This record gives sequence, structure tokens and C-alpha cells, in this order.
Amino acid sequence: MIDSRRLLENLRHADLLWFGAALVLFVPQIMLTALRWHILVRNCAKTSFNESFTVVMAAHPLNLCLPAKAGDLLKALFLKRRSGVLLKTGVSIVVLERVMDLAVLSCLMLAGLFFVWPGNEAGLTALISGAAVLTSALIYFFLQLAPIPQCFSKYTHTGFLAAAREAIEASRSYFTSLLHSARAPQAVGLSFILWFFHLAQFVCFFKMFGASTPALLVIACVPLAVMVGLLPISFAGLGTRDAVLIWLFMSWDPPDLLAGVGLMSHLRYIVPALLGVPAVRYHLSAVKELRGESET
Repeated sequence: MIDSRRLLENLRHADLLWFGAALVLFVPQIMLTALRWHILVRNCAKTSFNESFTVVMAAHPLNLCLPAKAGDLLKALFLKRRSGVLLKTGVSIVVLERVMDLAVLSCLMLAGLFFVWPGNEAGLTALISGAAVLTSALIYFFLQLAPIPQCFSKYTHTGFLAAAREAIEASRSYFTSLLHSARAPQAVGLSFILWFFHLAQFVCFFKMFGASTPALLVIACVPLAVMVGLLPISFAGLGTRDAVLIWLFMSWDPPDLLAGVGLMSHLRYIVPALLGVPAVRYHLSAVKELRGESET
């Protein structure tokens, strides 16, 4: 049971220095996300970093309004409009980016649990979830390289199955070309650095309320809350991520303090969304210009 009075008291007496540190971490998060997208896109299109940056920023406002960060699909549409990349290829890049995030989060969670084991049900759940998600990601990567069964190709000439086969072939083609370039290890390395900054921001949220949860335990278990927040059952993880945070760390800190951490975690969507509004307007005007040129 969350005590609303104590929650407000915690918010009122929060350490502004740690809050400021959390806000500063938005800068490397946004820049690294744009840089990773730029690296992934450069494998199939010639785009500048500025274009990649504005595309990434334009997706943030939609991520605030749509579940499972579905706003990222807007990046595939803008990539098609601006660079002529097939939509199915753009979607493949977005999916790969998401799977890469989940794989990296799982690795960080499993590594953190190796060094600090909470010894309770929450820790066991995090361990099993991390192993399951990492295994699923590895299966996805394996399927990108495995040959398509002939029986599948035989019955996919028309209809939905034909469209699915084309999407799979586009994904496999992009994935193969990425592996044969120097950009794959760059994207993986940036993903680890990017999520380190995300988890460091959660540590700042805990510290600003004077939480007693160890920082390493935050890094080890918070990825589970992030993953649950990505499930398409709420907007921007509202409610689901908060509930998991409280459940994970209630052995170390009271629920009203953890509810404050949950509230602060929503800034991870709100701040980039506010910063991304000008980018949405820019891209919408750019699309209108392209349509005008095509009609003339």
C-alpha cells in the first residue's frame, strides 16, 4: 500500500543534485541512440547524422502515446520517404534495434545478478526472464542466417504468406549485409554503452530519494522492469513498470519511495518527447515538400 503523503514528502525532499545528474544523462542517451540508428541505416542508405538525429527525435513523441514504443516504426516510414529505402527494410532495422536492446538488457541483468544475488523471488524471476529473453534474441539472430525451408517457399506465392516471406527475406538480406560490414560490432558496442547510461539514470533516481538499495542491484534488476514496460499493455510503460519496480525492490525500500522512482522513470519518455516535437514538425513539412515535388 502506497502512502500518498509520504510519496509527496519524498518528492518534496528529493536531492536535486542527483536529479540534475539524471537530467544530464539524457544528453548521451539521445546522442548515442541517434548515432546507433545512423550506423544501422548507413548500411542501406546515405544519410547524414543530422537526418538520423531528427528521425530519432521525431519518434519520441509517438513513443509517449503508443504502447511498446511503436512510435519507432515512424523511423522506417521517414527512411522510406527521405532515402527511398523499402519500408520492409526499414521495419527490419527497427526490429533488429529492438532485439538488440533486449539482448543487451538481458546480458547486463545476468551479469549484474552474477555479482550481486538478491536471494529472493524477485532475483530468481529476473534470472529466468533474462535467460529466456537472451535465448529468444539468439534464436532470432540464428534464424536470420539459417536457410529458409523449401516447404515454406513452396506455399508463399500469394497473399499474406507471400508478404511475410518478402519481409523475412528483406530482414535476412539486411542482417547479412550488416554482419559483413564493420558496423555490426559498432552498433553492439554502442548498445551496451547506451543502456549503461539508462541504468545509471535509474541509479540517480534511487539516490535522489535516499534509497538503501545498492546501485549494483539496481543495475541488475531494473532491466526486468524496463522489459515489462515495453509490453504492449500500457502506454509508455505507465503503471506496469512502476509495479515491477516496487515488487523488485520492496525488500530494501518502502513502496512510497519506490513509487517516486517509478514516477521519475516516466521522465525517460516525457523529456525526449518534448524535445522531439520540433523534429516531428520538421519531418511533416519535409514529407509535404516531397509530395509537392512528386505532383509537379
